[in-house]
Amino acid sequence: MKKLVLTPKKAETDSESEAHEPEDTIPEEESKSKAEICNTFAPDPIEELDELLKQGNLDEALSKAKKIVGKEPENYGALLYYSKILFLKGRFAMAWKPLDEILAKEPKHSGAISSKAILFERMGKPELAAMAYEQAISIEPDVGMLHRNMAQVLKDSGRDDESKKYLEKAQNLGVKNQVKDWYSHNQIWD
Repeated sequence: MKKLVLTPKKAETDSESEAHEPEDTIPEEESKSKAEICNTFAPDPIEELDELLKQGNLDEALSKAKKIVGKEPENYGALLYYSKILFLKGRFAMAWKPLDEILAKEPKHSGAISSKAILFERMGKPELAAMAYEQAISIEPDVGMLHRNMAQVLKDSGRDDESKKYLEKAQNLGVKNQVKDWYSHNQIWD
């Protein structure tokens, strides 16, 4: 294995004994390339998308999400944001595609399943939304937000007794009654 030696410049002194070289070495395969080092300091594209959404800049967010997904089709976070942005822009039919892409590769991706549940809710299909939330909860039973969202769907469907069980579970998991809906950023619980 070839070693990469880190050697500082010799001290500019009259005495050779004052100059020293380190004994530390880094295996070459462990050293980072320039691209890797630059990426360490590059902004997180998902954080950038989130910031654009907070600013209400949907067009720029959509453009950036398309670029990220084009370069990184396995970036599930970017695909989820892409779906969300399409939804917020009113492109409901197109919002399903990124979720389907995730689920084709990872059928138990609770984020994609719960995002589908949200889309079903907005389409006025609470039974399908409840089924999707139930599936997501079976995958990740300790995610309070899933229980809270399920409680909301059931409450909206007039199934108050069932709704209370899910809301109680959500609260036991640390979720408060009032939370922001990921897709609309609006309060959705009274």
